[in-house]
Amino acid sequence: MAGIGKFALDTIDRINGARAIDGVCGILRQVGAGYGYTSFLITRVPMPGETLAQHVMLSGWPPEWMERYNSNDYVHVDPVANQIRTSVRPFLWSQVRYDPRRNRRAHQVMTEATEFGMRDGFTVPIYGYNGYQACVTMGGDPQEVSARELSALHMISVFGFSAVQALIAAKPPRVEPETFNLTERELEVLKWTSVGKTAWEISSILGISQRTVETHLKGVGIKMNVVNKIHAVALAIRTRLIS
Repeated sequence: MAGIGKFALDTIDRINGARAIDGVCGILRQVGAGYGYTSFLITRVPMPGETLAQHVMLSGWPPEWMERYNSNDYVHVDPVANQIRTSVRPFLWSQVRYDPRRNRRAHQVMTEATEFGMRDGFTVPIYGYNGYQACVTMGGDPQEVSARELSALHMISVFGFSAVQALIAAKPPRVEPETFNLTERELEVLKWTSVGKTAWEISSILGISQRTVETHLKGVGIKMNVVNKIHAVALAIRTRLIS
């Protein structure tokens, strides 16, 4: 576990040290390939009537697949894309359920993806505190990837997204810990979050309402300039705000 954790944190440092989107792209490509994921995509999630091309932030997909996917407007029939819209947890493509006989276009997307070496994949939905929705998705022909390795990829994906978003906005992704200015209660809530406690569980431990816990988490997210609580915990660990 220590080895995987160190690998994740070292990779995050490399991502945060990248000064160009191409640098982030190279790091994500290298990390994904180590687990058999040879293609990746960072994108905002299109609304009905929008195309994927309007929202792609960074593409490591084969250009031919991207062209086919966009020209056929697959984003609105892709079962993986549909899962992103309803899931807050990372998932494997093989875990997505659909009926190939009733939903032939969905099956077509998944079948055609294999032509480009994407037989399975791993997707991390990204939700911001303001409802912002995006994802980091990786595809390839992975071998056995452990739950802990997927957790590392989850953390790396969140920071990869954050770095790309910051570079697009021409803002540096690094934030020094002393600028967080968290209150004692916010830090307490963040520490319990880091050990896997839910908002409801934290409310019981601290003797406050669940809504108050969620308000503190939202405050943490705004102060730390992160996209979600996973990102907040990882950044807090990396900067030794919590251990």
